[in-house]
Amino acid sequence: VPLPVGCDPALSAKSFTPSTAMFRPLLPLLPALAISTAAGQSCDLAVIGAGPGGAYVAWRYATAKPEESVCLFDMSARVGGRVHSLRRQGPRHDLVVEAGAYRFALNDTCIRFGNYSFCVSTPLTKHLVVDALKLPTKAYNPTKAGWDHALHKIVDAAGNDAGYLTFVEKMAHASLSNLKLLLGKELASIGPSSLAPADGLTLVFADGAAVTAKRLALNLPQRPLLRLLAASPSLVPADAQWPAPLTRPLAYPIVKLYLHYDDAWWINDLGLRAGSFNNSQAWHADPTGPMAADDCLGARQAPYPLQGAYHDGDYRCDRPGPRACRGFLQAAYMGDPQAVRLYEQFHLSGTDSAVALDPATRPDHRFLLEGVHAALLGVHEATLKAKGAYERVAAMQPSGGVASVWSDRAVGLEAGCHMPREHAGSVKPTPAAAIAPLAPWAKQVFVVNEAFGTRECWAEGSLVMAENAAARLGLPRPAWLPQDLYEKLLFKGEGEGGG
Repeated sequence: VPLPVGCDPALSAKSFTPSTAMFRPLLPLLPALAISTAAGQSCDLAVIGAGPGGAYVAWRYATAKPEESVCLFDMSARVGGRVHSLRRQGPRHDLVVEAGAYRFALNDTCIRFGNYSFCVSTPLTKHLVVDALKLPTKAYNPTKAGWDHALHKIVDAAGNDAGYLTFVEKMAHASLSNLKLLLGKELASIGPSSLAPADGLTLVFADGAAVTAKRLALNLPQRPLLRLLAASPSLVPADAQWPAPLTRPLAYPIVKLYLHYDDAWWINDLGLRAGSFNNSQAWHADPTGPMAADDCLGARQAPYPLQGAYHDGDYRCDRPGPRACRGFLQAAYMGDPQAVRLYEQFHLSGTDSAVALDPATRPDHRFLLEGVHAALLGVHEATLKAKGAYERVAAMQPSGGVASVWSDRAVGLEAGCHMPREHAGSVKPTPAAAIAPLAPWAKQVFVVNEAFGTRECWAEGSLVMAENAAARLGLPRPAWLPQDLYEKLLFKGEGEGGG
């Protein structure tokens, strides 16, 4: 996961890398199903946001309480939130591009660079994907020596990338008669249905529809959540204390960039199927003015920033001869502000996170792809020349690509990750304080999002929040989750949290 590395090129170098007829529209292919356009008058549980945490608490509640109604809303036309798997990509429509979150850890995974260490533990995600949903997975990095070999991704029966979105879809589209999924429904405000909190809440949507809910789970990132609460004066009146736990994280953007080549030269010429690369030392520049220094904007015009991995992009090697492979190369996955602001220039729609790059019809896309291709040549110049392949690869151009910018451009999300402002070891985590931050609604309104969870930037953080909400909603431990882990994941009190 890319970290907000600020202006330090040395740390950036050690960050973890983690035509329109050719590229399909950037919407996931969902199972054929009828999605309701209205929720009716009431829901026993309403869930806002069909990302991992929202889909999870809706699925858990609907499964455990078949006699009660569950309504799962999302403002977009898709489920997943920051999990955004784009299927049927590339000229042959047979590849998957992971525009957002896409991996989890089977076991505790740590890496150390000097005095800095980074550990990933996602036990709830593992048991959910492997034991509850029984989805096939394989190692994200096929090289056992890689720090990210212990990370896994979801695959299909043939071992090809299926898309991380699969596990969210399995929950959101579960065949449960009491679970309704309602897409394209933006929540505008929340208020009490009467003066007594026990009577429930009224949810007013941007299209004017109103729904009553006895209980509410909010799977919203920080900025959209704070905006919603500010627009709900009857829920948070003028004399109320603002929910401080929701202000403690800071949202920050992330960019991901994939290039498609009909000739996957990094495999066909260099045999590189695993490993990472970046050019942070080449594009960083000493700022010439104090404002550039303070704002972390010191960057050269060229080369374009790269921080990618050979084992990340989906590809196929299905042609005869030495040039058998074709597919996507992950060119960038990073949070450096210089890179985010540069690549954001080519994300002009201002709607969802991902943009299909089509050099045949869009000169701005062609300009971007040419610049990134030149940067890739710079990183691989010596090895390509050693193989006698430099001139041929230099004459290539990517046939397309995908840029996903998780910033204000991604409506409804507005960030890639969140990081708590407190870093001192004496400061306790805040998920327990954030899960029910609104008095007197602590038994009815729950927050279940990565922004406030135990594992920032991973679906695990949202899922742990959702499991704690499920417990507070009276649901028992699921049979597929070990008792000792379940007890560890449950919050013991304010400021504490496992996972």
